[in-house]
Amino acid sequence: MRRVFSTALVAMCALAIEAASGRDDKKGLPEGAYTIIAIEIGGKPIPKDLLDKATDAERALKITSDTIIATKGGKDDPATYTINSAQMPPQINMTAKRPGSSKDDKMYGIYKLDGDTLTICLVTSDDAKDRPAEFKTAPNSQAVMMTLKRNPTPALAPAPAPAPPKK
Repeated sequence: MRRVFSTALVAMCALAIEAASGRDDKKGLPEGAYTIIAIEIGGKPIPKDLLDKATDAERALKITSDTIIATKGGKDDPATYTINSAQMPPQINMTAKRPGSSKDDKMYGIYKLDGDTLTICLVTSDDAKDRPAEFKTAPNSQAVMMTLKRNPTPALAPAPAPAPPKK
């Protein structure tokens, strides 16, 4: 199970998006630090106790306006992405850098936002027609669905009071 979790995490973490046909949103996904709270592969969720055994770094993703960054082996593993929110459900197209190879893995998926929760369901494929149509995986499929929770933004500390004048 840990290998399946690692494979799913690596797939999500190594994302770099290929330009999609249709309208690409310039805004991107909501930016911030996220924590993976659920993964489903092959129609079955990864057990919560197994997910809870993963370190915070293994479950962490940072999303910017065009990049998803994971930490793998203590190193940042950045990837770019684009979205098309004009489609229903909204689409995300990705390309993952394959380590040690000049070939990239292409991923096509859908996403949904519910407050600070982001769900992405995707499949690795050379053809966009393999994109999932709904938020579920099936036995013997290559689809992976991950649910991410956006971490609260830390409040800025108030500025320290000025020192009293010296006499």
